[in-house]
Amino acid sequence: MASGSVRRRKATVSSTAGLCCPFVSALFRDLYADLAEMEDEIRRSATDWTVVRPPKLVNKPLTGTYRTVVGGNVPHGYAISRADAAHAMLAALNDPATLRKAIGIAY
Repeated sequence: MASGSVRRRKATVSSTAGLCCPFVSALFRDLYADLAEMEDEIRRSATDWTVVRPPKLVNKPLTGTYRTVVGGNVPHGYAISRADAAHAMLAALNDPATLRKAIGIAY
């Protein structure tokens, strides 16, 4: 990407990566390690980036009403609709506060 014309990267990573109960964390240890490595690789890149961390994605309509946390995950945020997750991702592209940051999104 550094040698191409990509200027901005947006990645979606599970907000539960490593933050869940010990059993689930142990069960998905390799997956969570891969997600953490992906975020580390993105952070090291020269491109502008935003990592979006939704929790469980559900099939519900767009509400436009959800919580965001720049630099962390939403406390007690257990779900968000796919439509609201997409809305948040698009909104982050035009928000300078999310540049080179991870943002948590959830209801």
